[in-house]
Amino acid sequence: KRINLIRGLGYHIALDDVGKGWSSVSMLIELEPKYIKLDRYFSLNLDESALKREIIKLIIQYAEFSNSKVVLEGIEKESELATSKILGVHIGQGFLLHKPKPLIDQGLFVIHE
Repeated sequence: KRINLIRGLGYHIALDDVGKGWSSVSMLIELEPKYIKLDRYFSLNLDESALKREIIKLIIQYAEFSNSKVVLEGIEKESELATSKILGVHIGQGFLLHKPKPLIDQGLFVIHE
């Protein structure tokens, strides 16, 4: 009920660190997030791991079916970025793409901590 209330106010739900624990799969179904943020584990040496690439492909298929976007965290090498593009990852995040900045520098601010 609370998630639906938040959506009704115009906010989107993001599920962070997907793949870190088994509960993430059930949370994907229960929360129906707009953004599925894959844990940085998946980007680490992505170009060298066929198993990671297959899991990411499955998550992208699920995201497209559920009208979500996949965010891959922790992209630090050109080869990881290139592989994520080939796989069809929607959004990349990591030091290779941009160094972290305070939220205020991005026009954002923290409402509640």
